[in-house]
Amino acid sequence: MYLIRLLKGAEAKALAAEAPPFGPAFDRGVVARTETLELWGTKFQQEGPDYCVYKALDGAGTKIAEFKLGGY
Repeated sequence: MYLIRLLKGAEAKALAAEAPPFGPAFDRGVVARTETLELWGTKFQQEGPDYCVYKALDGAGTKIAEFKLGGY
């Protein structure tokens, strides 16, 4: 997997609230605590189905939520 996108602050919160297929649709409590949002994806060379993983991190850098979405 590789890091596709890294968002911070208001941009991270906005994407964290977006519904699939454009975002993870984290609940309001997670969105409020999100300071960083990482979007990870599989590589085409990897075996198996492609997918993306959204990871919400708080101000201390602790992962508070994760959402896996099939495809790119």
